[in-house]
Amino acid sequence: VLDAEALQRWQDPGVLPALNRAPGVRAFEKGGRSYLSVRGGEPNYTLVMIEGVRVNDPGNAQGGAFDFAQLPPEIVARAEVAPGGLSAAQGADALAGVVQLRLLSPTPGEQRLRVNALGESRGGLGGSAALLLGGRDSGLVFSGGARDSGELTPGVSLSREYGLLKYERVLGAVKSAAFVLGSHTDARAFPEDSGGPRLAVNRAQEARDTGLTLTAIDFSRAEDAPFAPHLAF
Repeated sequence: VLDAEALQRWQDPGVLPALNRAPGVRAFEKGGRSYLSVRGGEPNYTLVMIEGVRVNDPGNAQGGAFDFAQLPPEIVARAEVAPGGLSAAQGADALAGVVQLRLLSPTPGEQRLRVNALGESRGGLGGSAALLLGGRDSGLVFSGGARDSGELTPGVSLSREYGLLKYERVLGAVKSAAFVLGSHTDARAFPEDSGGPRLAVNRAQEARDTGLTLTAIDFSRAEDAPFAPHLAF
């Protein structure tokens, strides 16, 4: 488990560098695209979930791998990595393991504004802001941001914008939560098998324009509830 402190400690512009430090995980950006391997398995053999919602992309050329560039670390409260074959419970996507990402939640009475700015030596710029409002039995999170990587390497660039709205409320013995996450990523790079900026004979670049829209509602028992209902969709 990587908590918020571990994710923020490295001050990386993405979630992958923190996950790369977890035992049994190899994670990095490859040509403007995410690559995550658990126990040596291919990326499409690792199930990725956000707040319990499956986000693997079946249209991805890598076979369903999730593009972590669409999710900045500022809104992730915890990352849970479960290595091992969990396909019996989670399907074929979980042959190598499962990565579960939990989003920020305000504590009761919390009123906080978080602002982050990023500047990179190769021209990358970025910024984000998150407003957390916590009541006695409810919580609200607004967050948004953007990043432009400049040229990661010659001919490779990445830009991203995202927005998040999350609301939680406890009603008696039941805790309800709903969130909407929207993200847009525009990447440009040499094709994977071209030889890269140094060896590619064909200098035409590959452009990728991807978007993520995720809406989820979850009902579960409160911590002190005598029963344990759970409904998510």
